Amino acid sequence: MSGSLELATGSAVAEDSGAISIATGASALGSAGAIDIRSGAGAKGASAATGGHVSLSAGEGAAGGAVRIDAGGAHGVAGHGGDLRLRSGAAGLAGRAGDVMVQGAVGGGSVAVSAGDSTQSEGPGARAGDLDLSAGAARAPDAAAGSVQLRGGAAVDGSSGSVAIESRDALASGSTMLRTGEAEDGFSGRIAVTTGDAMDAAGQIDVLVGASMEEAGGALKLAAGRTEGDDAAGGDVSVAAGAGVRGGAVSLAAAAGSARGGDMSIQSGSGATAGSVSIFAADGAAEAGAVRLSAGASSAGAGGAAVLRAGAGSERGGDLVLEGGSSKVGPSGHVAVRS
Repeated sequence: MSGSLELATGSAVAEDSGAISIATGASALGSAGAIDIRSGAGAKGASAATGGHVSLSAGEGAAGGAVRIDAGGAHGVAGHGGDLRLRSGAAGLAGRAGDVMVQGAVGGGSVAVSAGDSTQSEGPGARAGDLDLSAGAARAPDAAAGSVQLRGGAAVDGSSGSVAIESRDALASGSTMLRTGEAEDGFSGRIAVTTGDAMDAAGQIDVLVGASMEEAGGALKLAAGRTEGDDAAGGDVSVAAGAGVRGGAVSLAAAAGSARGGDMSIQSGSGATAGSVSIFAADGAAEAGAVRLSAGASSAGAGGAAVLRAGAGSERGGDLVLEGGSSKVGPSGHVAVRS
């Protein structure tokens, strides 16, 4: 076992204890000297031999001491600030690389990770720093890439922590994108947006587009994926209310306007055989649901028109059928046409 080296100042009773300063000298013409602090390597081939540890810790007190690591700033106009790198050790052939952990202490210590601000209007410093959080890539044929998890804190009694992902306010605000990666062979990833279950009311999901002061309001687009397969179908779009003693409602409404209200269009897809449009009311043991089609009323002008029209065809036009419902016991339903 080699000898140890200890560098320490003496303890003090009534005054502050002494400080230790390790610094290299400045250089007038060249680069300043470096400081290299490293622990020794363990014996190669010995499974129980580990490399030496490096520990930096501040002292305890009425207010704990701080630990600060700063990279050097740059002089001049075109100088670049020094980099700050924290990296764990690499793994052996059958081992696992070390972890990097940044953690606030018990008692509510926060962890803040932020990129640098921009203070110049042009040049390399005109763009603020980026913040890139990415998991490790899989570089072996059957290896799995790492995942990224952002989650709020848990609570024993109370509300758990929230998670907010948003771009900042500005003259032109930034975009927020949520997407999965493309797949060269197999299935691409899915996106699931769900709220948790609850004993009381479960949380809701709001998808809202911002308002505009002068231009047209932002659009909201929901589109399923297309396919280029010969016999494959495009993706479906399903909107369903929740089940319960009383089922939830589904409401589609165009917005009101001071000059003209918005239109609503329900249309099937075109093709060699076009798709159909079906509107059904559900069956019921006591009473079945009704289907109502009605045009709007007008307080000053003409009421809205209601038009039921079958499609035109080159060989034969489509049929238009109005039929009352059948009954197993009583009379069938009526068909009434009134002006």
